[in-house]
Amino acid sequence: MSIETALKNYTLEAVLGDANSAIFEDIWRRSLTDYRSYTGRTYRKAWETRQRLRSEIDSIIYGHKRRDVIGHFRDADKDIPIWAIFEVMTLGNFGSFYDCLDRRVKTVIVRDLGMPTNLDSELRLKEIVFALKDFRNAIAHNGVVLDVRFQSGSINTGVSQLLKQETGVGKIDFTDITDYVVLLVYLMRRMGFTKTECKQLIAGYETIIEHFRAELPINVYSRIIMTTARSKLTALRQFVSNG
Repeated sequence: MSIETALKNYTLEAVLGDANSAIFEDIWRRSLTDYRSYTGRTYRKAWETRQRLRSEIDSIIYGHKRRDVIGHFRDADKDIPIWAIFEVMTLGNFGSFYDCLDRRVKTVIVRDLGMPTNLDSELRLKEIVFALKDFRNAIAHNGVVLDVRFQSGSINTGVSQLLKQETGVGKIDFTDITDYVVLLVYLMRRMGFTKTECKQLIAGYETIIEHFRAELPINVYSRIIMTTARSKLTALRQFVSNG
């Protein structure tokens, strides 16, 4: 949740600067314009993605029953600021919002996060958001996460390449929950979390897998936690120490 909030804050700052307005309708016209970058079938697909986002946002605004920030603006027939929408949108909604942003806005976001310029970080960040969406939803609904059954689809190998280049951790394919720990720690460092906070997450995860190792038959344990987990965590801890 902390990472989700931070991602939204980075995005809000970039969007407000680009649109020079906090009003959603202004942002819709000025910044949610990724579809204009394409032609032919790709243009139509991007245009349809934008229209789906509009439906999602309308559902957030007009389907929201609670008398909260959105309800206050809506029921008073006032323009709704983007920060009010961000307060109640899901991570999936946010991923769609990010996807529709003009590339110039995405470039500002990944630049502020300090992500690399040579691996199309604008696209990688979208893939990361949707990977986190599946993970977060499973946790929120008390689902099983240890065997990564929560994944709704494969994660682009570009994310693995980015993590390898940035953290030095190799053999990441997101078939192992350890890879999600690598992703979380990488994002935490990019967002300014302290080294201590990152090391605490790694140590907490190690405690969990050591508990499973002690309780489960080795043939069962090895099907859940890959043999590469220890080396990945060692490399990850080195990344945190050096970062």
